[in-house]
Amino acid sequence: MPITFKEAAIIILTESKKPLHYGELASKIIKRGLVNTKGKTPDQTLRSLIIRDIQKNGEKSPFVKTSMGHYGLNPKHSNKNHP
Repeated sequence: MPITFKEAAIIILTESKKPLHYGELASKIIKRGLVNTKGKTPDQTLRSLIIRDIQKNGEKSPFVKTSMGHYGLNPKHSNKNHP
């Protein structure tokens, strides 16, 4: 069963235990086959999704921007509800 980019990003970031550049994050998601996409720019899709999630949910977002283009898991957010 396919999962969303958001769920896949949480899985990869949890496993990496460190923030990643959105391009590297998207690459790991695609290589692992966590998300099926036919889009030409999955890295930009993921970046946009993470940015929108942070803007919409603030501190409740599972993501946090750590530096330009790098995102990690929000330590204030419980990721136990996610895969």
